[in-house]
Amino acid sequence: FDIFYLPSWYEGLAVVAVESQATNLPLLMSKFVTDEAVIDDSLAKRIGITNDDMTTWATETERIYNKINSQQAEVYNRSNINDSINTKGYNIRLEAKRLEELYCAYSKN
Repeated sequence: FDIFYLPSWYEGLAVVAVESQATNLPLLMSKFVTDEAVIDDSLAKRIGITNDDMTTWATETERIYNKINSQQAEVYNRSNINDSINTKGYNIRLEAKRLEELYCAYSKN
C-alpha cells in the first residue's frame, strides 16, 4: 500500500499535497501545511509533528492500511476525485478558461 507523508515544519501551499490527492493517494501531512492544500478530507489528514504526535502518525498509517486491506478502499477510487479537484480550483483547463475570460473582460475596459 502507498501513503504520501508530508511532515513539514514550514510549508505554504504544498503542491505535492494537491498532486497526491489528485491521484487518490492517501496523504498524512503536518498541521503546518495550509488548509488550501486539502482537497478531500477522506484522503488528507493534518497532524501535528511534535514527539507527542508520533503515535498519531502511526495510528493513522495503520488505519489507512486496514481500510485498504478490508476492501473499504472505494474512497481511493480515482474517478471520485475529479469533482473535488474542480470545486477547489485546481483544474488547469477550467482555471485557464476562467483567466482568459477575466483578461478579455479587462481588455474591453
